[in-house]
Amino acid sequence: MNSEQINIINEYIETHKNELFDDLSKLIQFDTQNFITHGNESECQEYIFKKFQEYGLNAEIYFPDDVDSLPNHPDYLPGRGTDRRPNVCGTMAGKNPQKIMVSAHTDTMPVGDPDAWTVDPFGGLCKEGKIFGRGANDNKYGIAIMIFIARMFQELNIRPYFTYDFLAYIDEEFGGGNGALAGSVNNEYVNTISLDSGNYELWVSSLGGCIFRIELKTLEPTDCSGKILDAILVLKKELDIFAEKQRYAMSINPLFSGTDMEKSAFRYYDVKIGDNATNVDRGELNFVYYTDKTKEASLQELNQHISKVRSVLADTVVISDPIPTTRFFHYLQTPVDSKAVAHMKKCAERYVDFKVEKRGSCLSDLSLFLKYGSPDSFGFGVLRDFSLYGGAHQADEFVDCKEFVNVTKAVSSFMLTYRGDNEF
Repeated sequence: MNSEQINIINEYIETHKNELFDDLSKLIQFDTQNFITHGNESECQEYIFKKFQEYGLNAEIYFPDDVDSLPNHPDYLPGRGTDRRPNVCGTMAGKNPQKIMVSAHTDTMPVGDPDAWTVDPFGGLCKEGKIFGRGANDNKYGIAIMIFIARMFQELNIRPYFTYDFLAYIDEEFGGGNGALAGSVNNEYVNTISLDSGNYELWVSSLGGCIFRIELKTLEPTDCSGKILDAILVLKKELDIFAEKQRYAMSINPLFSGTDMEKSAFRYYDVKIGDNATNVDRGELNFVYYTDKTKEASLQELNQHISKVRSVLADTVVISDPIPTTRFFHYLQTPVDSKAVAHMKKCAERYVDFKVEKRGSCLSDLSLFLKYGSPDSFGFGVLRDFSLYGGAHQADEFVDCKEFVNVTKAVSSFMLTYRGDNEF
């Protein structure tokens, strides 16, 4: 690695880090909540498009559904409104026309209960070494990094070896994926790097899994929700057994053992019974699970547990098959000898005093990038775990400024020095 060049970009990042923080703060101030059937990304995407153009990128803004028959693709998820929610891609020309994609998603989870926040979720407040707001770590910091690097490389007159596509895509939350899919198909990438990744780890495997809904209805009319409540408790007891199996499977997989994904391998989302004192004869239970099995094998196991519940409740309640509310994510792995991963590891370890781990991801669009963008795709970033204060999807979501700067330095160093090998 050219130490002099690395020192130049490190000095630039340190000198201009407040601009990096301002880039993220501005992005947070755009409301880009995802409501499944529609999203608020458009205004923010227009802003990103103009920033990419301003800093010399060849920028394009487009709707995912307009990409070569995407609605007919086997991994396309209908009903997401992606015919009117735009992706943005900015291309930085390199010395080599072969492309590497760097990606982050613009959409965020809904704010939830405003009273749970101690800061304005759209304020982008920077205080005590943190930047707060919805999307701060999931995943607008990644877009801020792209904007910052585009400006830095322009000002320093840096041209990377590979050509880079910066993809700011829509509809990742709630198991979407059409934005990532549109950015991946029909492109031949050497590598893709997903910044929708956490813990300053290299994520080299995408989890399988899905969010499901199970519906319940009494066989006979009733004026009380008690029968459905009892049935849901029976269902939950059986699903708890299934959940333990998923956590155990994660515990013996070296990429997931001891990680957030092991702890979160099965989570309940929503429980509903009736509707304001009507329809008390029906209810539903929503949950997500992670798996390193094939779709067919994992669904077979899940349905075995559902069948046991049906046997117990056969005389009182009808139970539906598990109904997917997202696409089923693919379990895939980055090649163990990936030169890009090895190079990013060296870049990342320059800025911390610990070894950067190779781990597996949560349910994310890394599965689509691996399957359709490049088989040599991986994730790297500082997303915070869902269970932590200020973590992804939580109130008071934040990104740590020091970690934010370190990942910016690592990605910049990678772009400056990577030539398809892991030599410095």
